[in-house]
This record gives sequence, structure tokens and C-alpha cells, in this order.
Amino acid sequence: MKLYLLSIEEMSGGAEAERLCGWAMGYLDAHRAQKAGRIRAGNARMLSVGAGLLLQLIGAESGDREYPFCLQVSDVLRSLEHRDAPVDIVYRYGAGGKPDFADRALHFSLSHSGQYVCCAVDEAQIGADIQQMRSIKSRKLVERRFSENERTALEACENDAERERLFYRIWVRKESYAKLTGEGIAVAAGLDTGELEQSVCWREYTLPEGYFMAVCQYRPQEREDQVVCPE
Repeated sequence: MKLYLLSIEEMSGGAEAERLCGWAMGYLDAHRAQKAGRIRAGNARMLSVGAGLLLQLIGAESGDREYPFCLQVSDVLRSLEHRDAPVDIVYRYGAGGKPDFADRALHFSLSHSGQYVCCAVDEAQIGADIQQMRSIKSRKLVERRFSENERTALEACENDAERERLFYRIWVRKESYAKLTGEGIAVAAGLDTGELEQSVCWREYTLPEGYFMAVCQYRPQEREDQVVCPE
């Protein structure tokens, strides 16, 4: 499994940021460029462009080249600038419209929040989610989307900071599971993440600071004793 994390800060605000965004748009495949172009200028558009850049980086990779855990837009553009044209990515769509590569033996999952885009890639099915941690304002969300066990765990937290951290840990697990299965968050949110651990496992990350990220995959059935996703 490879996990790519991209900061879009370089494309946020100012004439230079707009110039960089326009440069980046020229490296996207046709589908991603069209998708980003439909979004009004702003953070959402930059995140969409960032997602397309990560897919280009993945498509252009060869061998065992290693990239830093967190990339900047300029890092990716320098890696792609030797190419005459964007990598032509062919997509297919599975359950719930889940996008995937149609022309290669890899699966991907994209997510974005705040100033970051993440993309997890593996030979096995995968789901990824990143969330910028903010103050929890909606108690209705917890009441509607969290199981009784999850609500009890939140209520047992000693302070707001601990409660916020646990909330996002549970929520990225739900979101990444939804992206793994393609069922959507409306289905996944109603499930108890603790009960799902028999069939799936998560890798969790608390970087960059102020964010929570999780990658979800199915547990292999042929070797139940194999530890594939340590905490």
C-alpha cells in the first residue's frame, strides 16, 4: 500500500497561486481536468486539481521510486514536467459510483479536507479518508450516525479535546469504510466500527497536525493470524 498526501497551500490565494493552478491543470487527464473546470475558483477547485495531480503522479511512476510522505504541488509538477502529455487514465465505476482504474492492476481511493488531498493505492481494494479536525458542533450527527457503543465511548471522554479526537477517529473509520465498500456514508455511518473489525482493518495517521486520516482494507481470509494493518 502507498499513501500520498498533497498540500495545496501553494495554490491558495494570490496571482502566483492562480498561475500555479493553471499550470497544474495542464497536467491532468481529460476527465479530471473537466471535473475541476466545472468547480468555481476556490479551495474546492484547488483540491480537485490536487487529486488529479496525485493520480498523474501514480500513473507516471515506474520502478520503486520513493516520494516523501507529504508533497507540495511544485514537487509533483517537477516530477511530471518531463512528460509530453498527461497520463491517459481510464476509469471504471463500481458499487455506488466508486471510481477506480480500469486499465491497471491497482485500486485507489481519494479524499480531501482543508488544505490536503490524500490518495491510497494498493493491489487490493482500498478506502481512504482525511478530515480536518474542528470543534464538534452537531450533536444530532452523533445521535443519528454513531452506534450506542460509540456514543458511550464519546460520553466517557474526560474533556472536549479528547472527545473531539475520538469523534474524528471514529468518523474517518466510517468514511474510509464507506469508500472501501462503495456503499456510501449513509450506510456506513450507522454501523458500529468495533463490530466491523472482524472483516476490515484500518491504518490511522494523525499527520499533518490538526488532521485525522484512515485507510481501510478487507482482512485476508486465508491467514487469520497475519497482522496486516497494525494500529
